[in-house]
Amino acid sequence: MATMTNDLAIAGLYISLLQRAPEADGFSFWVQALNNGSSREAVAQSMLGAPEVLGAQASTQTSAQFVTQFYTNMLGRAPDASGLAFWSSVLENLGGAANVGARAALVLQITDVLATPLSTQPADVSSQDYQRSVADRALFANKVEFGVFFASQLKSNDMALAKSALALVTSDPASIQAASNLAQGIVEPEPPVVTPPITPPVITAADTAVDIARKFAPYSGNAATVDAAGMAADQLEAVGNVVNKIGSLSNLTLVLADVTDATVSALLPKALADSVAINATAATAAALSIVSANLAKIAIDGITGDLAFTREQSGFMTTTLLNKTSMTANVTADVSGMDRSQLSSLSWFIDKVDSITNLKLELANPDHRFTYNLLSKAVPGTVEINATGRVNEQLFVILNNLDKIVTNGITGDWSMTNSFQIEHLVTLLSEKLDLSANVTVDATGMDMTQLEVVGLHIAKVDTLTNLRQLDLQLLSDTATENLLSKSPGNTYVDTTGASADELSSLATHIDKIADSGITGTLTLNSTQTAEVLTALLGGKTGDATASVTVDASGMNMAQLEALAGGNSKIDSLVNLPPLELAGLSETATLYWMTQTLATAPLAIVATGATNGQLSSVSFYNNRVMADGITGDLVLNRSHIEAMISNLLSKASAAANVTVNASAMSVDQLNLVGSTAAIAKVDSITNLQFAISAFSSATASNLLSKAAMGTALVHADSQPTGDQLTVLSTHIGNIATNGITGSLSLTNDQSASDLTILLGDKTSAAAAVTINASSMTVDKLIAVGGGIAKVDAITSLNFRLQDVADNTTSALLSKSQANTVRIDVNGGSTAEATTVLGNLGKIANGGLSGLLEVSYANLDAGINTMLSSKIAQFSSLEVTGTAGREIMSFPGLTTGSINLRINPAGGGDLINLGNSSATILIADRDTVRSGNLSVNNTTTENLLHVEGTGFLNLHFSTQANAFGDGLAFQHGAVSNYDSNKVTAVGNQFSTLGDVVASANAAYLSGPLGGSTNQTPVLYTFEIEGGDGLNGKFLFLNDNDTILTIDDMIMSYAVSNLAISFVTF
Repeated sequence: MATMTNDLAIAGLYISLLQRAPEADGFSFWVQALNNGSSREAVAQSMLGAPEVLGAQASTQTSAQFVTQFYTNMLGRAPDASGLAFWSSVLENLGGAANVGARAALVLQITDVLATPLSTQPADVSSQDYQRSVADRALFANKVEFGVFFASQLKSNDMALAKSALALVTSDPASIQAASNLAQGIVEPEPPVVTPPITPPVITAADTAVDIARKFAPYSGNAATVDAAGMAADQLEAVGNVVNKIGSLSNLTLVLADVTDATVSALLPKALADSVAINATAATAAALSIVSANLAKIAIDGITGDLAFTREQSGFMTTTLLNKTSMTANVTADVSGMDRSQLSSLSWFIDKVDSITNLKLELANPDHRFTYNLLSKAVPGTVEINATGRVNEQLFVILNNLDKIVTNGITGDWSMTNSFQIEHLVTLLSEKLDLSANVTVDATGMDMTQLEVVGLHIAKVDTLTNLRQLDLQLLSDTATENLLSKSPGNTYVDTTGASADELSSLATHIDKIADSGITGTLTLNSTQTAEVLTALLGGKTGDATASVTVDASGMNMAQLEALAGGNSKIDSLVNLPPLELAGLSETATLYWMTQTLATAPLAIVATGATNGQLSSVSFYNNRVMADGITGDLVLNRSHIEAMISNLLSKASAAANVTVNASAMSVDQLNLVGSTAAIAKVDSITNLQFAISAFSSATASNLLSKAAMGTALVHADSQPTGDQLTVLSTHIGNIATNGITGSLSLTNDQSASDLTILLGDKTSAAAAVTINASSMTVDKLIAVGGGIAKVDAITSLNFRLQDVADNTTSALLSKSQANTVRIDVNGGSTAEATTVLGNLGKIANGGLSGLLEVSYANLDAGINTMLSSKIAQFSSLEVTGTAGREIMSFPGLTTGSINLRINPAGGGDLINLGNSSATILIADRDTVRSGNLSVNNTTTENLLHVEGTGFLNLHFSTQANAFGDGLAFQHGAVSNYDSNKVTAVGNQFSTLGDVVASANAAYLSGPLGGSTNQTPVLYTFEIEGGDGLNGKFLFLNDNDTILTIDDMIMSYAVSNLAISFVTF
């Protein structure tokens, strides 16, 4: 490749793109761009985007058009076929004509080739082609040389001159000067007049295009002779340029792809009639139009090559062209958009047509030959058909050309009958018919194989008529469903061998079936839903023509309900499952209890059963298997005894039997409570009965199954011990406050039974009496614990030390008056207080042992009653308080009780009446108050005892009780000295006077006594006088003088005894 200078390169771009020499300013700009480093490719792309270039080139150019324009601009001719094909391919590989970079690259490649000298003829290039290439290079060189001269030497910006001057440049170097002269305004001298030759030129293939131009240049006539045999395209073009000078043109062969349409238009009118051979390969529509207009010039069978028809050719043109087309030609027709006349032309010459594409047939035209011809040459998979108006002759043609039809290519109205072969049905329905087509299938006479195809492709079927018979064992599930969905109705179906899905479809479309239209063997099982069974066992199933067999294994109750409803249609039934009554109606239950189809004993699930259903089961319980009733069996007052007996007799141990005993009669409850029946019962609710109405065993059975905490028992007469045991045994099942009526509890009940029977299960309204006779402590405690439910206690006898304070209080609270006997030994102070508060409940002489009480709790009434309530020879111990008290026991009778008094301190006054008593003196503070002194004028600060009974003083032996180190010996009998004086007037006005007189009385002898031996007690009695009198007791200490500290008490009793005891 030769490398052009920047000047030549820019000139070449101007000429090739604009067909003129460059103007000075533009030339200078682009050359400078290259000198500054821009690439030729960048400059070429920029120039291609310039407005002048864009205006000169169509925006939608193809690669071939762009190459053709380059040839025209640069070389002044159309490209030869091989050159056009080669450079078009290069442009396509570079990116196509739409790509500005690709166009720029192509222009540079071609100009580089043209700039490269071709000094020798290549071996693979013909002389003709070689000569043309040499001429092209010479023309290119001359043009770019002139272009540089125009822009750089003349520096002209006259674009019109640039174009007209460049037009003078040819491959002849001398033409450069002629163009330069024109550009510079130099007028050339007229050439000498030469007389042209008179002989018309005779032109053959031996003459090159240049020779032809040269020979014709001087000739001005019109009688030249041209033998075009073997001429190349450039030669023919040269001939075409001088066609007006030609008188005869023979042996013309036109390869339309190699010559321009203008050349074709010029040459054909001059050709001899019936002599021209045409190779129509790659012909333009314009070229074919020219050929058609000059058809008389074309030889018979003179059109060969690839002849392509489109909608651009009219029907007439198509006819004329095909009339002269050789059978060897490859004729193709893209009939998209063709009208009827065009298609008819193709049909007339169909034997010359090799292939037809994009055929759309409207079958409303009944010409079946037309349809046949076009379809026979149609390319497979390209034809579309509007079948509306189709006639039978056309149908035959279409069915034999189904491969020609595009997928979903048939639209319009399409009908099918039993005359269609299976393969045609499959192809049409699965592939060729469009969903928009209005497809009608007349099923008259169709066999099951044909119907299977129709059914599998029912989506394409709009109307199905005359579907008279279906044999389900010969049809698939899908086909059955689809056919029935489109059935017009009144269809007969043979269900022999039908699948579950087919039967379901049959039920869904049962309205499409003729009355008694279901025939054959109808086999039903659990795979059919209740709705399906209902439909299939209705009026659509023939009584005489259908044989219905049922395997009920695994069926649910809705299905069994359906079977019961359609039982008249059933011929045989096996494997009847357990009857779950909650899922069956009473009517269906009665049917199954009485039916004769299934002879095996029945199993019943009673859960949710109605009374009517249970009545049926009871009445026909001979049909129920042993232990055949399971589930939840609920019995109630509406079930008579026989019904209850029948149902329970067949109830399984696994059944959950509940008895709602509300308002049940005694007979019903006696039946339920029987040993045999109760074994089947799991729970009894709303149980309420009078215990006297039942034996203990029956009552126990009933309560044993009563729901926990729900039973109500009325003791309408005194329950027996066994009955009370029943109540306590099953107390958990009795409702709170559920025991009413009268209860009499005795020692026969255990402590635990008493606790139970006096608990929350016994109503507060119940009349509960306790006969406590001989009750042990634990039973009495139990009674005390349930005292709130007790109305009365009789024969109560207990020891305080055996029960707690609260038990004592509880027992006494409900005891009857004058009935209670208590051993009070060991009782607490609180218990003693309780006893005193309930003396009215105590029997006379009912208190035994030692009763220890506080005097604060003894009022006059209690004091009065004590003498009668305390048993003879029992003891009453009364304790005072720390303050001074006046203790009076007027009601106590001498010798009835052992009265013991603990003053507790504080100078008390004790009035014993005629009672015998023991007074306990623990220490000096027991009998004296803190205010005791010699100045006291009364004995209020000193213990004073009055009475006609016997007084026994008990002194504590505890050391230091009566003085430092002073102690009595336990068990010693005290011998005391006694002195008596008679007072005169107010001789003894103070206690000090008494002490002084006592000392005087005992001065005659030693007062004696040692510190730790036997202290000496002294009594000093004063009679008469107006002051203090009575008896006073002194206890000496280790001092020999009696003082106020030795004074112990004053007393006025008949008999006094003193002893020393350990407290």
